[in-house]
Formats: sequence, C-alpha cells, structure tokens
Amino acid sequence: MESISNKNSITRRSFLKKAGSITSTTALSPFAFSTLLSGSSDDKRIIVIGAGLAGLSCAYELDKAGYNVILLEARKRPGGRVRTFRDPFADHLYAEMGAEYVNSEDSYAREYAKNFGLKILNAKLYDGIFVRGKRYNMAAFQSQNQQLPYEGVEGGQLFGQEEPYIQSWIE
Repeated sequence: MESISNKNSITRRSFLKKAGSITSTTALSPFAFSTLLSGSSDDKRIIVIGAGLAGLSCAYELDKAGYNVILLEARKRPGGRVRTFRDPFADHLYAEMGAEYVNSEDSYAREYAKNFGLKILNAKLYDGIFVRGKRYNMAAFQSQNQQLPYEGVEGGQLFGQEEPYIQSWIE
C-alpha cells in the first residue's frame, strides 16, 4: 500500500485509492474487512469501525495526526448510508438511497469537499413530493401554505425539526 510521506496533506487521488482499496479487501472475511491506511508507528494504533462518512473522515483525520489506522467495515463497499442506485434505471436516471444533498449547515462536509477539490452541486428542486400516498406541492411548502401530515410539524419546514422528538432521549 502507498505510504504517505507528509502527514498534513493527502491528495484526493490518494484518499480515493485508499477508500477504493477497502472494497477490494472484502475477500478477507465475509463478516468484516479492514485496510491499513498508513505505515505509522505501532505505538499509535487505533481501529475505526464503519466506513461511512463519519468513519472515513475519522480515519482520515487520525491518519493525518500520525496514527496507524485500521478501518473496519461490514459491507462490501464504503459510504455507509450514502448510496446511489443507477441500475435498473434508464440512462441518466438514479435514486439516492441515503444522504442526498449538502446544505449550508453541513460545514464539515463542505470543508472536506473543499479540501479534496470536490464540487457541491445545487440541490434539485422538485415540484412536489409524496408523503403517505398524497402529493404535496413544493411551492405550497415554501410559502408555508401547506404542512406535512405529522403532529408538531411546522408548515414549510421539511427538515431540522427532529429536536423535539429526540430531546427526551438526550436528557
């Protein structure tokens, strides 16, 4: 595996090669696999469990800090909940099966995108959505003339309303 000589910088190509090597090591075990991200000193070893965005960024930051990182992932691919299905759709059609966009509050995702030279595209604006079998007009949400069919949901707000629901678990 390629060693990193400068711990404070890593190229996008090097990062993607390392992330890609994760998927090529799946034959090691049907339950889990690992990859060694750097050849750092054995006295600073750490295992990161999960190759989703959090696990990948954690492993990356620990590697930059000089740790010998082993990244474990149970699936055959990195990315966690971030996944795009392109088959069996027609050309140029796809479905996002997890995180779909980066909003202005995603400062960490934006910083990593900037560091790796990745472009963040504007989110697609749909003219409507389907919830519980009923079509809702996006313009009505934006003007706050319509709200989702859930108790406690404020009109026009599709996201960022989870705090009241999880507050009891936090306390």
